[in-house]
Amino acid sequence: MDDTLKVAIAEADGLRLLWSLLRLNHAKVQANAAGAICPLLDHPKNLAIVGEQLTGGLQLLVDLLRSDDENVQSNVCAAIANVAKAEYALAVLSEQGVLPELASLCSTCTVKVRKNLACAISQCCSYGDNRAVFGELGGVAPLVDFLDTSSADTLRASVLAMLQLSEDPQNAVTLRKRGVVTKLVGLLAADDRSLQDMAAATLSNVRAITLH
Repeated sequence: MDDTLKVAIAEADGLRLLWSLLRLNHAKVQANAAGAICPLLDHPKNLAIVGEQLTGGLQLLVDLLRSDDENVQSNVCAAIANVAKAEYALAVLSEQGVLPELASLCSTCTVKVRKNLACAISQCCSYGDNRAVFGELGGVAPLVDFLDTSSADTLRASVLAMLQLSEDPQNAVTLRKRGVVTKLVGLLAADDRSLQDMAAATLSNVRAITLH
């Protein structure tokens, strides 16, 4: 979506109206609303609108992570990944309990949700002590299973999340015990250079911490 159009929709009250649809008790409407909101949040001006007008609506995103619908889960994760780029929004999401919900999804979500879930995790765990907290919640070990995929997008998102999480010593130990090293070594031969680099950096974190 063109940046000008993103801003125009938000300035015409479109962002707020779409957000209001998330409150409807209808999974398809919620999923489509979250899917429409997601690209709008990928613009600084619209993130500012969230901060000024919709901060209270962030709790709604957290609550919708408990939906039983995989499309709702996936699109809400994508929206969280974008809105969490604003530090104030990430602070609010953290206070409102986004980490336990994301950690729980790691063990229960379908394959369809994994890419956007990993994106949300990598963004949310960049704040404060969220890396350590996420590990304490048991969310790190299940992520290793996300690497068993043929989806390049899911691989990139999952390795990026592990790179972020592996900066915490206990998470690095957890990843190693779960067998991540062998899987990451295999990714060093990937055609995707950025994936190679992220896998190498994650390996470096895991080895540096666990070998001490």
